[in-house]
Amino acid sequence: MRRSAALLALAACGWAAAAAQNASSGLVPDAAVLLVSEDGGQAQIGLQNRDPRPLLLYSRIYDVDEGDRALKLVPLPSVARVEPQARQVVRFVLERPEQPLVAQHFKRVTFEGIPPRSTARDRSQVQLNIRYDLPVVISPRGLEPDDAPWRRLLLGTEGRELVLRNPSAYVVRLARETLLLPAQRPLELLGRTFILPGEVLHAALPADLDPASLSAVRLFPTTLHGFAAAPYDAAIRR
Repeated sequence: MRRSAALLALAACGWAAAAAQNASSGLVPDAAVLLVSEDGGQAQIGLQNRDPRPLLLYSRIYDVDEGDRALKLVPLPSVARVEPQARQVVRFVLERPEQPLVAQHFKRVTFEGIPPRSTARDRSQVQLNIRYDLPVVISPRGLEPDDAPWRRLLLGTEGRELVLRNPSAYVVRLARETLLLPAQRPLELLGRTFILPGEVLHAALPADLDPASLSAVRLFPTTLHGFAAAPYDAAIRR
């Protein structure tokens, strides 16, 4: 029993040490979001290898909206070997859509650093692959920047449901939780942290809350670059 406990303790220490090391190692991107404009048709992100060994960098774009597959954003290169302390730039090229974009599109990009195969000397070490998952926002040609697109959201009620509409051309990033006012009741309105242009979301109100008593909903927005913004009280439209 003592031997098993000692082995478990050593394993736990190994995992903790590996986690601490990997918190500051791997391929680290120099941006928290990828912004692409239809005007330029491309963007780029740099990643530095902070690992003491070479890593294979795999870059992949994936869709969060099933209807968005026709809009292609291609990473170049999609696979690259990055030496220790070296920096790799990944370019992203937007394939021209058949029709001009009329609103922002939202995708995600992952960057994963794969270490070389373990040798006999380091097989006893714990190896963790680090993957970064970043949001991608593609803006149509001529769309003016908006630092607070959440002010364009419309909130109302339908029966015993709260309805959130985004009639704008902007992707709006929000916390999942909201606060119903003036009752100060929490409500999870979003199953994710964004609402797409033209999207309408519904959420059931608490059973003991009268919809007529609802005057506003406090939203907790996030800027396009991922920073928390000041809470915003959106009035209920009737």
